[in-house]
Amino acid sequence: GRSDRPTARAWAARVSRAGHWLLLVALVAGLGVLAHQTALLEDRAGAALEPAALLRVATQTQSGLVWLVRLGILLVASVFVIGRLRVVDSVDWIALHGEAAGLAIVALGLMSAGGHAAAVEPGALRAIGVDFVHLAAAGAWAGALPALALLLRAAAREEGAEARPYAVLATARFSRWALVTVLVLT
Repeated sequence: GRSDRPTARAWAARVSRAGHWLLLVALVAGLGVLAHQTALLEDRAGAALEPAALLRVATQTQSGLVWLVRLGILLVASVFVIGRLRVVDSVDWIALHGEAAGLAIVALGLMSAGGHAAAVEPGALRAIGVDFVHLAAAGAWAGALPALALLLRAAAREEGAEARPYAVLATARFSRWALVTVLVLT
């Protein structure tokens, strides 16, 4: 939950600002992938900038449809990440962050449905499911690691001493989740 410690609150604000930028990067990268796929499928570099060609690829190919769904999920996630939503108590805080994390994992995992796993014959659904779980586990672990490192760095400083109990709790929680994700990945 949300901490009342100044260092932990500053860390949370810093991670939130980074989340804003990372969401923008995900949206721009998705547009770049769509443009690249359009140029490849149309066999012309200029097609990457043509709205009609982009729309055709986005609506008439498996990877394009997955891209549209992923874009929609990222836009909904942006409401939770960037929006000024009112958080009254710890239940609101948990719900807000849980929804944002869940949407991010689904958006990441959807890459499975537009990638190589979708081409497996027979058993494409199973391959997509396995790849989805793999991407979600790797994304959850790798995504949380930099935030934890920033918290530990802030709590290690003399002026951040009041956040050490929060950092210990966060590390314990991360360790449990990290164990689960590593077990899933192996």
